[in-house]
Amino acid sequence: MTYIKNPSKEQKKQWMEATKEKERQAMKQINQMAEQFQESPETIAEYLEFGAQFYNYSSRNTMLIYTQNKGATFVQSFKAWKDLGSSVKKGEKGISILVPVESTVLEVEKDKYVSLRNATREQREAYEQGKITGCTRLHFRIGTVFDISQTDYPREKYPELFQRGYDSEHHETLYEAIKEYAFQELDVETSIEDLKSIALNGYYMPAHNTITLNENLESTHKLSTMTHEIGHAILHKRMRDKSVSQKEYEADCMSILLYSHLGLEIPNSRKRHLADHFRTYQKQLLQEVQELSVEEQKTYANQKIENSFASVFSAYKEEVEKMQPHINRHLQETILMENTKSYTEKYLNLYAKKSTGISMQPNFEMEI
Repeated sequence: MTYIKNPSKEQKKQWMEATKEKERQAMKQINQMAEQFQESPETIAEYLEFGAQFYNYSSRNTMLIYTQNKGATFVQSFKAWKDLGSSVKKGEKGISILVPVESTVLEVEKDKYVSLRNATREQREAYEQGKITGCTRLHFRIGTVFDISQTDYPREKYPELFQRGYDSEHHETLYEAIKEYAFQELDVETSIEDLKSIALNGYYMPAHNTITLNENLESTHKLSTMTHEIGHAILHKRMRDKSVSQKEYEADCMSILLYSHLGLEIPNSRKRHLADHFRTYQKQLLQEVQELSVEEQKTYANQKIENSFASVFSAYKEEVEKMQPHINRHLQETILMENTKSYTEKYLNLYAKKSTGISMQPNFEMEI
């Protein structure tokens, strides 16, 4: 858009209409996402895997980024990329998001309001003199961000902005880190017990704020179950008004977000569990408003689903930042032990080779 120093009233009107149309399109995209979840709950897991990368954004903006670029991994404004010394590539189309903005609104007549920005000179003077009142309101405008793939940011520096995940052989270490986080940050104690079942993996007890896991679980399933039960501990300790299905699908959402944050492959059983409970939750929502029209029922369900996602994303954003230091420390200790063990094996092998002339590991190559 060409910059005009002193735009006319008609030009201002056109800009405002164009902005409002963009806002309408953004809200339409968000509603379409909620409807897609209802039609095909299996897509929720894919969205959550994507959303785990954008925990600094609201669930609404995550939906907007997802609908416009499913391959996005790290997005920032044009200015933010410029501040990092990088430029957006020529011809790249930005991703539209909603940006919260506070503005002053004047009550020029009873129940009639005008923004301070659009007020007349007389109205501004009356406001400054205290003759009319004003208040601050929050609204949203359209902002634009660009994915890292749309910039010339050096590939070798990508890890400085976002991490690509952890190796699957560290499942036990990650479980121990989350267990420690649960105890130190949430006051949740975790125990391993014989649950007299191969079907029951574990459970969370809100009354006692405890997590119990089946002793038969190996590291991978133990980590998966722990991320699900920690979801209950974070989201449902005091939420007794939610149905079992809503609690289960929300805990699955948290589990998938955490798994995606760790860069681990999400178990298919977790995806199926989420889809099954979401379908039940969806039916319960529609039963609550049977007297409404089909369109009104859909709008009601969309709003409830969006609110649910917003609460999960908000909790995830807050807790993953508390969890990360525990993960970093446990992984550093594990990697140090692995490196020490590897060095010891190399030293013993070299010593044996010098003493006997025979290598304990014939194919082993010493790194100098």
